[in-house]
Amino acid sequence: MSKRVYVLLVSAVVSVACGGTRGSSAPSPSAPPINSRAALVRTIDSMVSAREFRTAMWGVFIVDPESHDTLYRHNAEKLFIPASNEKILTSSVMLEQLGPDYRFRTMFAARGAIANGTLNGDLAVVGRGDPTISDHMQRDAMIPLQEYVDRVRAQVAKMQGMGGADAEWVLDGAAAMTPGDAATVAKALEKVHMIWFDEPTAVLTTDGLAKITDESVMPIGLGRRIHEIPAFQDLLRHASVNVLRPGLGLNSLTKIKRIAALAETHYVAVAPYHEGGPIGAMAGVHLAAALANSYSVDVPAPAADRDAAMRAELTSGNKEAAENGFAVLMNRPGLGFEVNRKALDAYSEERI
Repeated sequence: MSKRVYVLLVSAVVSVACGGTRGSSAPSPSAPPINSRAALVRTIDSMVSAREFRTAMWGVFIVDPESHDTLYRHNAEKLFIPASNEKILTSSVMLEQLGPDYRFRTMFAARGAIANGTLNGDLAVVGRGDPTISDHMQRDAMIPLQEYVDRVRAQVAKMQGMGGADAEWVLDGAAAMTPGDAATVAKALEKVHMIWFDEPTAVLTTDGLAKITDESVMPIGLGRRIHEIPAFQDLLRHASVNVLRPGLGLNSLTKIKRIAALAETHYVAVAPYHEGGPIGAMAGVHLAAALANSYSVDVPAPAADRDAAMRAELTSGNKEAAENGFAVLMNRPGLGFEVNRKALDAYSEERI
C-alpha cells in the first residue's frame, strides 16, 4: 500500500430562477388592475416575438400566487424539456435548508507533529463547494480553477519536499468536477506525476470520461461508488479507467475478486477503496495480497488519538500500520486477528 495524501476538491454552481405556479382563472379583488395586466401582457408579448428569438419556443404561464388569477399564458399547454428550470428546485431547497447567510468553508486537516512551521505528516484539503465559480460571478470561470490548480501545484511541491523523492501522491477529485474542469486540472498537473487522479467526476458516460483521458496522460481512478459489475465492464471496455476502485463497503470480497479478474484482462490495476473501520481495512489488506493486479488499498488514518485507540481495541490491540508504504500480513487464520466482540458492541451505532 502506497502512503498517500489526498487533496479534495469540491466545486458547485448554483443558478437561481423565478417562476409562478399553475392555478385557476377565477377573478379576485386582489388581482392586478386591468391597465397593469395589459402592460404585463404587452411587455411579455414583445419579448417572445422579438426578432432574436424567432427560432425559439416559448412556454409561459404566470399566476397570481394569492388570488390564483391567470395573468399571462403563452403555449401553456405544450410540453417542454425542463432544462435549467430544474435548478429552481435545487436552489430553493438549498435556500430553505442552508439559509441566505450560509457560507461555504474549506477545511484543512493534518495528522502529525509540526516542527519549525513544517508538518511532518499528512495534510488533507477538504472543500465543501463554492457556487461563485462561474462566468456570472467572475469575468472568467476559469480564473478560480486556474487559481486552484496553482495552489495544488504549490502544495504538492511543498509536500514532496517534506516527504522526499520516494513519496507518492494521489489527487482526489471527490467526484465533484465536470469532465471539462477535470480535464483542465489533469492536463495542468500531469507533470507533477501523481499516482492517479481519483474520482475526478461523477459523470461516467463514455463521452464525458473521454474528454479527460484524451486530453491528459494522468492516470484516472474510478469506481468508488459503483456496485454493479456491468458498470465496471463499461469503464474497462471503453478504456476510461487506469485504476479500478471498487469499494469494500459496497462490494463483497468475492465480487471484488471477480472485478479484478475482469480488470486484469484489460491490463488495469485494482486499488480497493475503503473509508470505514479497521476490520474492513484488514480485510482489504488480505484481499489486495490475493489479487494479481492489486496496486494498493486504503487504510484510513485516524486524526484523533481516541479514534486510533478505538480502532486498536476493535482489533484486539492490533494497530493498522504500514512500514515504508507496505502492510505486513498476519500469519494467522482468517484476517489474522481476533475481533473484540465487546468493543464492537460498545461502539455500535445503536449504542452510540
